[in-house]
Amino acid sequence: MCPKFPPEYYTNCRKSLETAISRVAAYKSWRVLDPGSECSIDERYAAMPMLTKADIRHHGYAGFVPSGRDCRNGIKKNHIELVKTSGTTDEQVTLIWNQDWWDASERASWKLHSYVRRISTGRQREALLASPISVGVISWSGRMLSMKKRRLWHYLFLNEFIDAADWTDALFDRMIHELALFCPVVLEANPALLARLAWYINRNGRKVFNPKLIVLTYEFPSRVHLRQIRKAFSSPIASSYGSTESGYVFMQCEKGNFHQNVDFCRVDIQQFRNEYTGKRNVGRLLVTTFRNKWFSIVRFNVGDVARILKPGSCPCGRSSGYTAVIEGRVCDITFKLNGQAVTVDQLDKVVNKLTWVLEYQLEQNSASTYLLRVVSCMSSCVGLAEEAIRVLKRLYGRGAGIKVKFERIIIPEVSGKHRLAKTSFPVDSDSMFE
Repeated sequence: MCPKFPPEYYTNCRKSLETAISRVAAYKSWRVLDPGSECSIDERYAAMPMLTKADIRHHGYAGFVPSGRDCRNGIKKNHIELVKTSGTTDEQVTLIWNQDWWDASERASWKLHSYVRRISTGRQREALLASPISVGVISWSGRMLSMKKRRLWHYLFLNEFIDAADWTDALFDRMIHELALFCPVVLEANPALLARLAWYINRNGRKVFNPKLIVLTYEFPSRVHLRQIRKAFSSPIASSYGSTESGYVFMQCEKGNFHQNVDFCRVDIQQFRNEYTGKRNVGRLLVTTFRNKWFSIVRFNVGDVARILKPGSCPCGRSSGYTAVIEGRVCDITFKLNGQAVTVDQLDKVVNKLTWVLEYQLEQNSASTYLLRVVSCMSSCVGLAEEAIRVLKRLYGRGAGIKVKFERIIIPEVSGKHRLAKTSFPVDSDSMFE
């Protein structure tokens, strides 16, 4: 299912690969693996290994700078800066941040959604609702910060607290008030956090300012969260997909599918092994960036699974590059009793049938036992656990041992992000892919 690509796409693929293996220290050992220019560019990429966060930590950020570039001078002149990604110690990496490249990657992604393209200028007022570990200002004192301290250029950061369990009614009220005061054109949000604000709005019958667009990012947009958000907000909603390392990789179109940002990245799909799924169009994403003259990323494992759609099948009419459904993090895969993989997207479709669920997390404790933590909108939980167990057994297997635990709130990870699923035992994720 190879999609169409513009001619310059293959030129950019070649430039990124040849720059990496000839001018970037971290890829020195890759040079002998290149079959050469007499082979197709797809064959050359297929011969290369996968780049991981562990590789970036091992070589250090300087190991990914093309020869001839002076990092110290670039930092001094404010062309670049050093940033550390969020996550656990095992997930964090220090990278070179090239703001001009990032902004250009973002602008290129806008054309993949007709409405986003019309309203986005790059200077529009934006409110951001996310963990301050990802973006924004942290309140180390535990007290709310003034609006002035949470403003930066045309951005307003609505949340300064690392743990959403610390959110109070006063904070929710402030968010609602500041949205009305700031009147953002775009509200960019972590879907789990925006859903919590939406719960408060819906529960209390509050009215809220509706921006021209809501963009969901930072983590998987659960249907459960979207249900609450759409009840509170009438704004159009779109999701963007990318990472600090890779820039903007996919953008959701107005029909709900994700389209590749072909001007700024190459995407390779590493298929699941047959025993983990019977589908040949599902695999993990390896991303190569284009046009970033300060930081070379080739076949980077972004840690997510995607289902690739038939080229030209999206009703929006776009046919350039891959069209995909993002299935969730590889580390959040759980397993049926027969050993087949269950992606977050597959699980989310099932849990979304439980209309009383506000928030959830499924933890697989063993090959056959599971714990569903859930926040309910119902005042009585009688019969709800039994309903959840019935629904999940249809997915995981009739013999699955499933327990349900009702919570006041689902605690996020150290990174500030929310995981909808996880296993409590180690999984060799590399062994799942060809």
